[in-house]
Amino acid sequence: MGERVAVVRCEATAPDAAVEAALLRAAELVGDVGTGLRGKQKVLIKANLGTTDIRLHQGRQVALTDPSVLAATVRLVRQFHQGDIVVGDASTGCSCYEVYERVGHARALRDLDVRVVDFKEGPYVECPVPAGGIMLDRYCMNHEFAGADAIVSVAKLK
Repeated sequence: MGERVAVVRCEATAPDAAVEAALLRAAELVGDVGTGLRGKQKVLIKANLGTTDIRLHQGRQVALTDPSVLAATVRLVRQFHQGDIVVGDASTGCSCYEVYERVGHARALRDLDVRVVDFKEGPYVECPVPAGGIMLDRYCMNHEFAGADAIVSVAKLK
């Protein structure tokens, strides 16, 4: 499957269930997202919490991934994958766990059977870039990346 993008409108004032419905509709428009998730041992979800810029607009996160979006993403992945799900990021200036707590992700993920990790904590491994890369042919990354069969990046459009 080639690269595909879908955008579905969802008001900032929408309830969490409507946010999840919009995310599921976007996934449906993209196509069979399950293709990249079925049969995997571990799926890593990068949560987009790289900063402590915690601001709300009409009750939703402005700069960071909203808890409802992250929880809906985990539930989407769970439709196709019953193995290990790791949610993480590397926040600047403080522990990622602190940002998770302050943003509300800890509460949103509480019953979703995921492991939350801070990518700043080791151990680190060297990961080669497929096809050699352009500027670098390898990166030093948290070991959770190297052990993941699939990676889902929850980007924040801003």
